[in-house]
Amino acid sequence: MNRGTTTTTIADQDTLVPWRRAVAEALVPMSVVPRNPGPFRGRVATARLGYLRMATVEADPARLSRPDSPAEAAPEAQVVVVLQLEGRAALSQDGRQAHIGPGDLVLVDTARPYCLDLPERSVFQLFRVPRRALGAAERELCDATATVVGTTEGIGAILRSYLTSVAASAPTYPSAAATRLAATTAGFLATLVTDRTSPRADPADTPAGFLLTRIRDHIDRELADPLLSPTTIAQAHGVSVRYLHRLFEDEPTTVSRLILERRLELCARELTRIGEAAPTVASVARRWGFASPNHFSRAFRAVYGCSPSQWRRLHTVPERAYADAAA
Repeated sequence: MNRGTTTTTIADQDTLVPWRRAVAEALVPMSVVPRNPGPFRGRVATARLGYLRMATVEADPARLSRPDSPAEAAPEAQVVVVLQLEGRAALSQDGRQAHIGPGDLVLVDTARPYCLDLPERSVFQLFRVPRRALGAAERELCDATATVVGTTEGIGAILRSYLTSVAASAPTYPSAAATRLAATTAGFLATLVTDRTSPRADPADTPAGFLLTRIRDHIDRELADPLLSPTTIAQAHGVSVRYLHRLFEDEPTTVSRLILERRLELCARELTRIGEAAPTVASVARRWGFASPNHFSRAFRAVYGCSPSQWRRLHTVPERAYADAAA
């Protein structure tokens, strides 16, 4: 078995290149931007079991992002499980944002852009396997990324126990066992993807579920309308505002929050456009229903941890970010 450990402690944020290199080994080359001024400290310890790569990461508040960039930056797509141990984090990918806390799992597909935001000092473990080892369809992976997997029951509980044990005893396995454990891990991850994407008893088959689906579609169609609100949505579907809120009681978000999150997702995506036709921040905000630039800026910072302008600068200079990561 090949094993390796990389430990990097950075006391000066001007010397982040070694840290970026360590993170690139654990994930893929990516941009690392500290959230706070002053010294930045982090540690990355890596290990290997066959084609399974593992890493334990400790880091001060920072934003780790892989913007859309040429395929040569990541020669082979990987699927990564993030197991949060300490602190909070937010993972954005495929138009979703997952807020994870200690004990939570979340999937990342390194073939597509993502952002891992650490608003506070965090400790987490990464488990990485080639995407081809899962045998999962592209659509299934897209549906499974950036969704929180609880670990108190079901496949999440099994996977957490298994991954924790494998990471703790990694140095003890001979080569043949390491190869089998890598394949077993890929099988577990494939099972997790299937569990997250397989149809269950479809709530859309009920009248309330069907109405909820129509309301979600309506919200996506009308996001550009600054007057979109629970009141206008209820009127459009012939229900009371009170009943509308009841429909969302078992959903992970409220109807007002859903409108805001979907608008911010589309704004964040549009802000990454580059070239002469790139829209201004103000025009992006107006396009997706924000009547007030100040409200847009505050809401964007609250969710993404930076201003819209900072987000644009961070996500429209992939060449520089990847050059730093590969240096």
